[in-house]
Amino acid sequence: MIIYRIVAAGIGLVALSAPLYAQLAEPAPLVAEQPALTVLNQLGAAPNDAARLILFDRALALLPQPTPLRGHVLCGRAAVLGQLHREDEARLGFDQCRQLLPDEPNVLLPIAFDESHRQRPVEAAQLIIRAAKLKASALDQIDADSMATVLRQLAYAGKGDLADTMIDALVGAGYPRDNPGVFSHYTQTAILYRLRTGDAATAMQLLPSVLSPHAGVAMLVDRRYAPIWPAIGEWAGNDLSVQRGALLAAARATFETSETPETRLAYAQALVDTGHRGEAITLIEQWLQTDAANTDMWVRSMAVLKQGRWLAEEGDRAEGIRRMRAAVDAPAQPESGIENIVPNLVMQLLLAQDFGGAIAMLDRHPPSADTLESPVAAGYFVALRACALQGLGKHEQAAAQLARLRSVYPTAKTAGDYAVACVAPIDEQAARWIATVRDPDTRNDALVALETARYRAKQALPALTLTEQMLRRIESRTDVRRSFTEFGRPLPDSYAPALDDFNVRPAATPRGPSPTPVA
Repeated sequence: MIIYRIVAAGIGLVALSAPLYAQLAEPAPLVAEQPALTVLNQLGAAPNDAARLILFDRALALLPQPTPLRGHVLCGRAAVLGQLHREDEARLGFDQCRQLLPDEPNVLLPIAFDESHRQRPVEAAQLIIRAAKLKASALDQIDADSMATVLRQLAYAGKGDLADTMIDALVGAGYPRDNPGVFSHYTQTAILYRLRTGDAATAMQLLPSVLSPHAGVAMLVDRRYAPIWPAIGEWAGNDLSVQRGALLAAARATFETSETPETRLAYAQALVDTGHRGEAITLIEQWLQTDAANTDMWVRSMAVLKQGRWLAEEGDRAEGIRRMRAAVDAPAQPESGIENIVPNLVMQLLLAQDFGGAIAMLDRHPPSADTLESPVAAGYFVALRACALQGLGKHEQAAAQLARLRSVYPTAKTAGDYAVACVAPIDEQAARWIATVRDPDTRNDALVALETARYRAKQALPALTLTEQMLRRIESRTDVRRSFTEFGRPLPDSYAPALDDFNVRPAATPRGPSPTPVA
């Protein structure tokens, strides 16, 4: 899960000079607007946001008519208010701006993410779709984590169809340009979206845009892609090695071109996905040791949690836990994103069988409504507590947490998987997976997860998640295998190494099973 990131989706007008404002306004600024442009020309020299706000107010006073230039100034002022954390005033300003510039995507996007922050993902998605169709490049200002927040909110709300429509629009706009792994995942979804509408021709046209081997695996096992399996097989080659090389090359090129924290993380993830986990850990560690890593604490926290998880996958769970714990225990800073580290840290504590430590961490860092991307996301913390209690032998209390999860957070599907894996009897675990694979919104992930669990068990690799441990327990059941055959097919052996990110060496001995389910 990812806790909500407050997006400053400003439209880039804050530091523009008067000539640039003149270029933005259509038609060209009027002679009567020249005094306002003179004021706006001082924005570049303003020392801070408070000073910029004063200049915008002065310019607005000189622009009484509802012209396009006034609309741009209203937007610039709203962006500054957002930077000053005056969100309600900022939203009012963007709404006023939208009245004058109704088809400006750089106005629609800040409103969209304000809608997301107010827990209205349907409205947010509709605005994002419209903005993507109006001007694809406008999306470049939005980081991939923030866009993913809207998609998860739609999933919590049971709006999977709208999420697919939004993803198809994002792919049509080429978003995100700076993260080929995420773009590949979106394109895989867009291919299925077009297959469902009977448009196999355009679905196949998207295949060359998929660079991720993971996306290839997902398409090769899911029967919904069967109409174009021959094309997918030709695209994938014998072993997905072309995609493996292409993803790494694209991510590296993007990182070397920009070297932003976000592209560094995307490159590190591409390294992991292509069998270079150790290099990814080093890449992140080198960055964390620099002063630049302290300029965006949100990205720093995301880097720490990823590094911690990758260390665990490399067999050094203790070091991963140590690093995540150090970040959580550091002096609190606003919008630092440590809320994202906490559930990931608790998960690793559970896998290390430190159930008391998991409870202590959950008690110290309860979820906050101010940072949760959706109220439903609190279900993750309920599920983790259920697992910790089960591990401590407190089954009745664990079962009570599972019951609470089902009644209060029924759409927290992944959280439900965790709790069922820890607390429920085996029959219920199997029923849970069967229900998941029958649900079109979760089918693909369920198929890939079962194939991954089978492969890793065959290779004597440790289970990396609570869900994987559950899948190993149920994969040989007749009802599970029947459902898998109905909706999927086994991944051909030549592609199987992709299920373990092409890490063919044996992994370290597991540090301990998940809490034992009741019989």
